[in-house]
Amino acid sequence: MNRLKLIFKYFYYICFKNPNPMKKLLPLITLLWLLWLHSTAQNNPDLKRTYHWYFGNNAGLDFSSGTPVPITNSTMTAEEGCASISDTCGNLLFYTDGDTVWNRINNVMPNGIGLMGCWSSTQNSLIIPQPGNDSLYYIFLTDCGENSGANGLRYSIINMNLNGGLGEVTQKNTLLFAPTLEKLTATYHANGTDVWILSVNRYPGGPPPDTTHQYYAYLLTTTGVNSTPIISSSLMKPHKVADAYMCFSHSGNKLANRWHSWTDTTELLNFNKLTGKLFNPIIIADTSDQAANGVTFSPDDTKLYCSGATNDSTIYVQYDISSEIQAVINASRIIVKSYDFNSAPGAMQTGSGDGKVYVANANLNSFIDVIQNPNATGLSCNYSSNALDVFTIQFGVGLPNFVSDYLYGDWQPPCNSSVSETSIENDILIYPNPTHGVFTVYSLLDFQRIEIINSIGKMIYTENLCSKEQIINIEKSGRGIYFIKIKQRNNFSTYKIIVY
Repeated sequence: MNRLKLIFKYFYYICFKNPNPMKKLLPLITLLWLLWLHSTAQNNPDLKRTYHWYFGNNAGLDFSSGTPVPITNSTMTAEEGCASISDTCGNLLFYTDGDTVWNRINNVMPNGIGLMGCWSSTQNSLIIPQPGNDSLYYIFLTDCGENSGANGLRYSIINMNLNGGLGEVTQKNTLLFAPTLEKLTATYHANGTDVWILSVNRYPGGPPPDTTHQYYAYLLTTTGVNSTPIISSSLMKPHKVADAYMCFSHSGNKLANRWHSWTDTTELLNFNKLTGKLFNPIIIADTSDQAANGVTFSPDDTKLYCSGATNDSTIYVQYDISSEIQAVINASRIIVKSYDFNSAPGAMQTGSGDGKVYVANANLNSFIDVIQNPNATGLSCNYSSNALDVFTIQFGVGLPNFVSDYLYGDWQPPCNSSVSETSIENDILIYPNPTHGVFTVYSLLDFQRIEIINSIGKMIYTENLCSKEQIINIEKSGRGIYFIKIKQRNNFSTYKIIVY
């Protein structure tokens, strides 16, 4: 019996056969919630492409359970730029440091060495599936300042149907333009299918007077990369400009670009997702900041976070950009965290559906920072130092690069977790699932015993009972995947539930 039939089956049983009228309202509300969740749970399946982060010195995070769990089997060492990609079910496909590609079992792909993304480039790689063909993946690559960006912006192609489904690099290092800065980001076209890839040119040896940098936008379509770029002008002149991060907002309608010239500067522009043109630039500048690096938008795109350095400290700054007025944005600046020079300003990246922002620091421990409430104004954003242990020391200043639209939306369980928005198997209904920790178990048959076991095999709940309904609270056990064993007619059945 399919899920919707069972939902209605249990709704009928609880509401019309239940002798207690006070228990009928909750199931009615729950039915409406279940039907809404059933219709919306598949929103933005691209979010699951971001569930596995590989970065730094063998570091990684797995967001599949709704909360980041450290990955400890990575074979990659990346000082700065890196990228990883999962499929739309949340299964890891491969990851890269811009030079080497590793498959999901941590082996180097055939032909997967010698990509021309420089080890020192802040955004040396970005992985995008070809629209309409989820077997072909493009890795876009940028060179670094150490090489004066001479190798430019390039791409390589991976065919995931080869090598027994583990993938193989079939085309390598195709040039789009050169030289380039260490900047690389992407967002969807207005049609929701094609993807704009954006980078910035470099002027080695000095530009002509009054020249500004140029943005190059390339469109990836069902037929491949359109090699003719859409070019937009920056306000920034290439005078003492060093490389830092650049990113689109989650909606893709804005671009934030960190520049380092005489002062720390962020350029904020609007983006036309139909034409690929940038327009209405705003300069956010502060003379106290002298080394720009990371940048990201809050999940609701109303705040902008920047990392940088002064003469004696590393700082993390928030701007409220909701007004879109330059003077108001500059006046909203607040330092949400500062360190002395035991760390370096690193990448900043929105979490995979958890509403937080993660911050890389090249510090002397194995922890990264987390902005717990990035949509909130000022210090209410709750910048938490050393909030998450990734179990590897000095993991670098980079975090994986993703298409901005992928990170939009709330967490959803991966397809292969055997957990749906409602678990209904063998005439047992468990909901809500995922849950904050309180959930209900219904059955047409009496339970004899319920056991709940966490992901490391420890039993956290057990009860002998004779009932068709049980409300269970495991909030204190924390986030993660749990296994529910239910005994009926002297037989046990096992189910999964996710607490987030």
